[in-house]
Amino acid sequence: MRIHRSLAAALLVAFSLIDPILAPAAEAAPQNENSQSTDTDARTASTKKVPKGTVFAKDYPDAWPWPAYESGRLRCYNRTFKNVRRPIVLIKLGGTTYGLNGTAIGAAGYRDSRELMGRDQFGAYAGNSALFIQMALELCNK
Repeated sequence: MRIHRSLAAALLVAFSLIDPILAPAAEAAPQNENSQSTDTDARTASTKKVPKGTVFAKDYPDAWPWPAYESGRLRCYNRTFKNVRRPIVLIKLGGTTYGLNGTAIGAAGYRDSRELMGRDQFGAYAGNSALFIQMALELCNK
């Protein structure tokens, strides 16, 4: 399983270097788009560059709502709608960018990330998407 996760992480990093902008071409991209942080994997004791906003399912075992994906890249940027500045909260999963909040889905036209979320035994969405929305909003405020 280590090889699979390492390969997935390497592909995510490689793809982000090829296509670093998540926002549609007509819209302004967030500041510091290519900034990176360092992530240390305790199992392999290696240090690797991870794009800012990257989140991993293994780090949020009870909160991760997208069971088909091991990682995603959070983004947030502000846009004005009817004279009101509103945050567009996004996550990139498997090469496709999805909206996490109502503004991203409704006003900005991104696909809804809930279509990829797991469900519990009662049919409610599994995981805690609010946690990831909050983390993305912190990116918007920097």
